[in-house]
Amino acid sequence: MNRTGARQHLAESLESEGRRGGREAHLSSRTIITMRHRLKLYTGDDTTTAVAEPEVTVSLGEISEILADAVRTRRAWLNDFADDRIPVSADLYEVLSTYWNMRR
Repeated sequence: MNRTGARQHLAESLESEGRRGGREAHLSSRTIITMRHRLKLYTGDDTTTAVAEPEVTVSLGEISEILADAVRTRRAWLNDFADDRIPVSADLYEVLSTYWNMRR
């Protein structure tokens, strides 16, 4: 499943739970995630140019709440992003690494 498929799957699963789907999906009472579609510029010839999506900054608290819920409810779209690399600060990496090593 590609990322567009993952977004569609998320919207459908939220709709089936009686939550609002489509352009805006309410994932928690505090956080609203706006679904962005990849736009393609039509120039008249057969080639298309994809418009790059801007990077978004969110707090660790916001994203951890969303991810914890997604893991707990076993959302399939998590697998689509499992190999994505995300930047983290050196001090956060150190804390996460230490925590993970202690849990083993």
